Amino acid sequence: MKSQLGQLLRLVWRERRYYGWGAVCIVLGLFTTLGYPLAIRITIDQAVRGGHSDRVNQLALIMLALLLGEAVATFLRNYLFNVGAEKVSARLRQDAFEHLLKQEIAFFDDTNTGTLTARLWSEIPHVRWLVSERLGDALRYSLLGIGGIILLFY
Repeated sequence: MKSQLGQLLRLVWRERRYYGWGAVCIVLGLFTTLGYPLAIRITIDQAVRGGHSDRVNQLALIMLALLLGEAVATFLRNYLFNVGAEKVSARLRQDAFEHLLKQEIAFFDDTNTGTLTARLWSEIPHVRWLVSERLGDALRYSLLGIGGIILLFY
């Protein structure tokens, strides 16, 4: 299990450019997500309780900008993680095919290669699903939990 995870992480590391930019989008989305409660607090404190009703429109525009920023960051995160996952699954298919080509003839006499390749090809979409949006969501929710706790203490 440990070696399989290490091999999968090596495949993901090869596509670090996509996953790295996806992680940047996660952090940007995190700041916009955690910015909502702060913007609402400022709205209540300054506009409602402070009597500055003219600030409501400014704060509404700030919250709209946060919403648009989060939407763009989420789109880019999903796009980048999906492109990275496509490249990982393509590389995995290529590696599996090259490994089959390197086998000796006796291997093909003993093994039903159609069943073997069908099984390999049926497992690759599960790996792609794991290293695409699921990986991005896991990183996002982990950082969101940490950031939320920090914001609570603030």
